[in-house]
Amino acid sequence: LRLVGSEMCIRDSHMSDPELLEKPNVGTLKELNVEAVAELNPDLVLMPVKLSSYADTLTDLGITVLVVNPESQELVEEMLTLIATACGVEERAEELLSYYDEKLSQLESYTYDKVPTVYMGSNSAFLETAPGKMYQSDLISLAGGKNVAEELDGDYWTAVSYETILAMNPEVIVIPCGASYTADDIYADAQLADVDAVKNGRVFMMPQEIEEWDSPIPSGILGVLWLTSVLHDDVYSFDTFTQDVVDYYETFYGFTIDTALITK
Repeated sequence: LRLVGSEMCIRDSHMSDPELLEKPNVGTLKELNVEAVAELNPDLVLMPVKLSSYADTLTDLGITVLVVNPESQELVEEMLTLIATACGVEERAEELLSYYDEKLSQLESYTYDKVPTVYMGSNSAFLETAPGKMYQSDLISLAGGKNVAEELDGDYWTAVSYETILAMNPEVIVIPCGASYTADDIYADAQLADVDAVKNGRVFMMPQEIEEWDSPIPSGILGVLWLTSVLHDDVYSFDTFTQDVVDYYETFYGFTIDTALITK
């Protein structure tokens, strides 16, 4: 398989192959440069549903488009199957899906004394969060948590007020992988001082130097496992999670990851 172009969010990954970083940037999750795509003359364009308005234009140019909408674990698996079928690499997808089944079955076998309430901020601001229709909400649920924003309308990061966060009063706050702010920023914000997660020191930042595990990507299952180790360390320890990460990248990427990058 030969990737000829990518979106900026892919190119920004710390795990990117150096050759990938040299490929033309053809857009973002919000807009697509149709002319740039056409110049690359691809056999197939993979496109999130948020960009589907461009699909007809590309199809009219004779370019095959596959639109995907991986906003839950089930839809991620469906996406991987579709992509593998379109690219003729079904066996590789089956191997990854078998890994998902194994890990998700493992999580389902756990018994938790409590299901903590969780608030996940967006990459750009902690006053934006994931409503129930986003993949991140499914991630929280699979990890044995309850998304405090699951009843909010919308299918993308949704702005909320300080008053709303105080009313939600999450027990845990999660900062995603690509965030432009830190846990210290949240602890230092006086308007969040009465939130249980802040009072109890339960603000956690996902690893910043690997991949965006909070997103619907092939390694997103590691985001589920990471959050499980945060919420239920007595059942699934961080040490066990770290070994699972090492095994994952050795199996599917063919290299040994630096465990110093696997943070909590």
